[in-house]
Amino acid sequence: MVDGFWGLSTTRRLQQELGTTVDGIVSSQSVAWRDSNPGLTTGWRWVSNAQGSRVIAALQRRIGMDSGQRDGKIGPQTIRALQRYLGTPVDGVISRESSAVMALQRRLNAGRI
Repeated sequence: MVDGFWGLSTTRRLQQELGTTVDGIVSSQSVAWRDSNPGLTTGWRWVSNAQGSRVIAALQRRIGMDSGQRDGKIGPQTIRALQRYLGTPVDGVISRESSAVMALQRRLNAGRI
């Protein structure tokens, strides 16, 4: 499905493609970014003291972020890097019906990221 919302199904496909545990969950993400990224929907675990997620760390590696930037946490820096990687407008936000998430979903549907 290509709907521009990053929920359980998108996370499961991403986990499959990146070789991490497939459970549909993006664990331990900073609650500070939740409200400004309404396109991140089901399966995101928002906490006060974020430790990061394996799937986000694997994504950061795949999209070419420097090793010092790969903390497993979603935030403006990671989102901008993802948007650049996907060739979509770069604003550091995952909005509702996000063009970046749609591009990610299309790639995942085609079996590539």
